[in-house]
Amino acid sequence: MKESRARIETKLNRTAIDKLDFDELVKNKANPDKVREVIVWDTLSTRFGVRVCRSKKSYVCQKSINGKNVRVTIASIDEKTPEQARKIADEYIGRMATGENIRETLKKGEATKVALKSKEITLKKLFQKFRHFKVERGKIKDSTLREYERSISTKGVFSDWLDKPINDITGDMALNRHLKIKKDVIKNRKKNGLEVADSTGNAEANLTMRLLRSLFNFHKKQFKDSSGKPLLSYNPVEHITDMEAWFEVEPRQSQIEDHHYPKIYQELLDYERSKYSDFIFTLWLTGFRSVEAGGLQTKHIDFEAKTIFVPETKNGKSLKIPYCDFLEKVLRRRVKKAKNGYLFPAHNKEGHVKYARKAFQEISEAVGVEFTAHDLRREFSTVAESLDIPKKTRKSMMNHSEPSGDVTDRYVKVKVRRMRGALEDIEAEILNLWGVNNGKEK
Repeated sequence: MKESRARIETKLNRTAIDKLDFDELVKNKANPDKVREVIVWDTLSTRFGVRVCRSKKSYVCQKSINGKNVRVTIASIDEKTPEQARKIADEYIGRMATGENIRETLKKGEATKVALKSKEITLKKLFQKFRHFKVERGKIKDSTLREYERSISTKGVFSDWLDKPINDITGDMALNRHLKIKKDVIKNRKKNGLEVADSTGNAEANLTMRLLRSLFNFHKKQFKDSSGKPLLSYNPVEHITDMEAWFEVEPRQSQIEDHHYPKIYQELLDYERSKYSDFIFTLWLTGFRSVEAGGLQTKHIDFEAKTIFVPETKNGKSLKIPYCDFLEKVLRRRVKKAKNGYLFPAHNKEGHVKYARKAFQEISEAVGVEFTAHDLRREFSTVAESLDIPKKTRKSMMNHSEPSGDVTDRYVKVKVRRMRGALEDIEAEILNLWGVNNGKEK
């Protein structure tokens, strides 16, 4: 192998190429740690060479066009033999001799291939690419992924679009499907004897179409032409925005009034499935989201420090809060009955309770007032506010994210002992509303 200050040369055959070692090639350079690649040129075809990087090797060729060196990558050494690559290099060099910038030609060719491939991508294939990308990088939660899978499935609201090319889905189609989803929700509720209102189906329709919109946005970022412009110039779901057709969704207000508290408490005591009663007690006295309480394990309860640890909340952060006397009885009961480590075990894929919708429905019907897990979270917050507990403490207990502009507050960390005092007051007030004093009924 010949090595000058400017070039490293050798006769490039398979044996010689296999022996090329990156570390060996850079060891004599001034700053070897900063070297990312080394070109070893062929002694037979002097414009043909091999680019050697730390983890891969590729065939290249190079020629000056209008006084500027243009280097072109031919292929990986695993894809072509040296003879095949040298033949391609001779062709490229000949074309560059006429003034053609072969690198730009190849780039346009790849863009054309991508464009043709883009036109063939169906909604189903796009979702598969989206899912692989997000899951591989840990950029999507399991619950969000399931929402996508429910919609983009053979039984989902887009089942008839699965094999349809993305480019064939128009704005009018998106607009009409948005309305159809709302109508289908109303139809299903009537079929099951459930009440409907003007707003029924609004949230479901909006959410589903926003999921579709994110898939199209992913397509726009993934597939671009040679100039970097998206091949999909328009997201059809934006037609709903253009037509100002998004449905209004009013924030759901809790229907629990003070006089409902004793009825619900008594029904929880009488409810035959105590696991769900304890689940609801836990939600009410912590302000947890249902998935946060449902995923609690015995290792998350510290009876010595009297704290509960949630490893991951909705905003991706962990949370540790203290608990008080009434809830301690509930937690000790659940720890004794835990299965596979979960305080609230269930026969599902997750292995634990998630939403307990049936329990909420049965208890709501028994007391005559409809309420959900999120209503209990709102009640927890309302009670805390009524006791004049500082906003910072309330936000810390409920693990609400700080506003991006609230820089000073982000430096203030609410200690567990400060939360304990607040939670003692909240539990005492909720027990009072239940008609309970020190764990005993009045």
